[in-house]
Amino acid sequence: MKFVNHGWDGEPYGYTCRRLPLKFILGFIPRSPVYHIHIDIKHPLYYVDDDGRKLTTRREFDSDLASIPAPIDRLWSTDEFEISAIIHDDGCHSGGLYEINAEGRYNFIHISRIEMDRLMKRMAMDECRLLGLDRTRGGRLFCWITQHCIYAGVRIGAFLGFGKPEKKDPKYPIDTGKFPIAFA
Repeated sequence: MKFVNHGWDGEPYGYTCRRLPLKFILGFIPRSPVYHIHIDIKHPLYYVDDDGRKLTTRREFDSDLASIPAPIDRLWSTDEFEISAIIHDDGCHSGGLYEINAEGRYNFIHISRIEMDRLMKRMAMDECRLLGLDRTRGGRLFCWITQHCIYAGVRIGAFLGFGKPEKKDPKYPIDTGKFPIAFA
């Protein structure tokens, strides 16, 4: 399992993340920040799961990057787990992710919310390793705690109804004709 085209280790960035203007509730209470995500066409960000599938998101979408509530966002920032949050948020909102097959074509696969949450748990652990958090003193324990806390958080969010799919069967979330047939 690993992330590909995430921008570290000299690889090209597979996405851009731009913060949108802050919106307010009742004119003065700030809402969670919203980010506009744009996936690179030639070198898309994707995640290789346990089954060897290359999973990616739609080309463009808005995300709140995990919407961590106020007191807990001091422990785990959305900046630390940005890549996992991008893939998880889009998978939850669109009801699945795109699998990149051997020919480089994109096939939409439906993924249930609980499967997306389990995938988030694995991605969080991999992102801990990418950030080097597992190599610090007490790092492996921190990564293990982080992984399970993030999983508990997304399960609570699912119970409360956050992140429901916008469309049960998205017919047009990605234009595969504009993506390259194959890439390195």
